[in-house]
Amino acid sequence: RFWGAQAASLRSPEPERTLLDLGTGTGILALAAARFGAKRVIAIDDDPVAIATARANARRNKLDNIDFRVADVRRWLFSPRIEIITANLFSELLIEILPKLKRAQRLIFSGILRDQEAQLVRALKRNGIAIVETRRRGKWIAIACYPERSRLPPRRLYAKAGRYPDAKHLG
Repeated sequence: RFWGAQAASLRSPEPERTLLDLGTGTGILALAAARFGAKRVIAIDDDPVAIATARANARRNKLDNIDFRVADVRRWLFSPRIEIITANLFSELLIEILPKLKRAQRLIFSGILRDQEAQLVRALKRNGIAIVETRRRGKWIAIACYPERSRLPPRRLYAKAGRYPDAKHLG
């Protein structure tokens, strides 16, 4: 339900968006973003096999607005024109690159081990990133958040998904 609500929020009538998917793997989040209205999707992974698989999945789904790239997220130059960033990365790497991610309006993180949640939450606070929602399933968590200086008010960002900043840490 968490990812379904996040994908549905991409259908909002706001200006066309660019989404960056870090650690795309098979490309499932990039494909959902492309299907649900993102004008442009950039999907990166450091594994060439993952990128080849993601490209094949995009072809199978007749999606051509996804730019797949083999790249190291540590060296990636993050553009302020990217509105949404999804990331399925190890928490240590995610914490390392958080200062770069603050340029986006919305951040959606997954693949984080539950026992690393407190460390990530502290890093988010240090970087001025507010948590909108946390979902826990088994040993994994997913977090939707936004930089506190985001250009759009959080209610507008999350209204389509039915989530607001005062709904922190829903489990």
